[in-house]
Order: sequence, then structure tokens, then C-alpha cells
Amino acid sequence: MKKPRVAICFAGLPYYIKHNKRHWLELIERYDADVYASLWSDEEEKYNKGDTVKSFIDTYKPLRIEVERHEDFQKHSFAFLAEEYKEHPSC
Repeated sequence: MKKPRVAICFAGLPYYIKHNKRHWLELIERYDADVYASLWSDEEEKYNKGDTVKSFIDTYKPLRIEVERHEDFQKHSFAFLAEEYKEHPSC
């Protein structure tokens, strides 16, 4: 029986990398999962030393990764979504 294709997508802060490494690597191996990520680069080491985009890449070896500053996300993407929400007639 053919294994289903699985993708695991991480997003946001790169945090608790060492703490969660075993769990995620076991899951990735069990399902032969492809890893993707969209991470914030200016929020590194917020909770633990070593929680960096580089550490994430070295640990999980994502096939594709998008990295942006949280501040840019807030200014561009989130601000746009907030405006859409405010203009929605049911709000």
C-alpha cells in the first residue's frame, strides 16, 4: 500500500526548536513528510537561546522556506487584513 503524501508547514516564530525536535523529526520520518516554513526573522531567540531561522533550517531541512520580518508582516499583510475586516458590513 502506497503511503500518503504528507506536508508539515511551520509558521511564525522559530521557537522551542530543541525542545520539540524529537517529536517533529519522528513525525517527519514516520510519514516521509515534506517540510515547509514561513518564519519571522526579527523575532529570533524570543523564548530560548538557539531558536533561530538557521537552527530551524539545520534541524528540519525544509524544502522551501519564506523568511520575513514580523514588523514587515504587521505593516503590510496584517494591516491589509485588518482594513478588510473593518470594512466588512457584518462587523
